[in-house]
Amino acid sequence: MRLTLFVALAAVLLGGLWWWLRPAAEPAAAIVPPAAVIEAPTAATVTPSGARRFVLEVPAPGHHAAAQTLQATQGDRIELTVTSPHDDELHLHGYDLSLALRANTPGSLLFEADHAGRFEIELHHSHVELGAFEILPR
Repeated sequence: MRLTLFVALAAVLLGGLWWWLRPAAEPAAAIVPPAAVIEAPTAATVTPSGARRFVLEVPAPGHHAAAQTLQATQGDRIELTVTSPHDDELHLHGYDLSLALRANTPGSLLFEADHAGRFEIELHHSHVELGAFEILPR
């Protein structure tokens, strides 16, 4: 008799805990912040200084575009040109490079790709990921 009472009490307790701790309704879909429109150059796109040029155009607020991955090879000289509709700061993680951006004015970041790996490119103040650089080893 005690065992039956114990099992019944345990079942009621577990059922009550399940009801009390059950997950709420399905969470709302996350709002994805706007990413950049990335115009990836062909292998032949080279600046007069010999750098590979990549162009990022940040869309206006409310417009969305998928972030893309830009590829270069270790040792490449890279020029990253960015135009944003608002003032912000561009940050290239892993290289700890930043660039102050003025609204609707192209800004360029010139650097040597001396570290291989995947490095996120983001707008620092608005916390928007624009894409990533994949620097492939030689």
